[in-house]
Amino acid sequence: NGSDALAQVLAGSNNTAQASGAAVGSATAVVDGNGSAADSIADHGSNARSNAVEGDDNTARAFADNGSSADAAATDGDRNVAIARADHGGNANAFAFDGSDNVGMAGADEGGFSSATAGDEGSNNLALSNAVGAGSTANAATANGNDNVAVAASTSNSNAIAGAGGENSTAGAVATGGALARATAVNGGAAGAGAVLGGQANAVGDDFNALAVAAGPGSAANADGTTPTCTGNLSAAAQTSDGAFCVNFFGLNVNG
Repeated sequence: NGSDALAQVLAGSNNTAQASGAAVGSATAVVDGNGSAADSIADHGSNARSNAVEGDDNTARAFADNGSSADAAATDGDRNVAIARADHGGNANAFAFDGSDNVGMAGADEGGFSSATAGDEGSNNLALSNAVGAGSTANAATANGNDNVAVAASTSNSNAIAGAGGENSTAGAVATGGALARATAVNGGAAGAGAVLGGQANAVGDDFNALAVAAGPGSAANADGTTPTCTGNLSAAAQTSDGAFCVNFFGLNVNG
């Protein structure tokens, strides 16, 4: 039926590679090292690729259906896990690398695009992303440190970006309804950004906590520690060194 599947065990022992392609699907699974596993399943004109290489006990799984694409790679370290799942024209990419015990998970549906990258010169990191709907993107990444968490989710033609690094940092971004949310946390900080209905929210936590929420067209909220109070009708900023927050709801600012 025009499908193809390729499973390769390149080196090492006790490894598992499984690939399954159906209904014009294309699946590739590549593995080496010891005790690693790669699984790919593609169906209905989809592409799924998984790689668990250059380390031991890594796990990579990619699942794609209905004209979707999924890529998962767990490499360059031990006990890394990468899982990508895409459906209905979605594109999901999950990576866990350059360290050990990292987990990256990405999901995409209905034309959404998501990317989750955990590790990148660190261990014990977690990156989760999910995007649903055409034009929606979600990107979550950890870098340059250990024990960081980044979570991004978007729907309905929105964009969510979350980045965490520099040890024990947490970043979360959620956007829906044509909105944009960006959260960045470093050096043990925490940042949360939420945006809906065309709003824009930006939160930066550098060794402190930052929260920004924006709702409604033209509403913007920024929490970056640079401005002591929320100002303006359509923009907002909050001093967050003491855990303050900023909310802009259809042009109405709320300070905390």
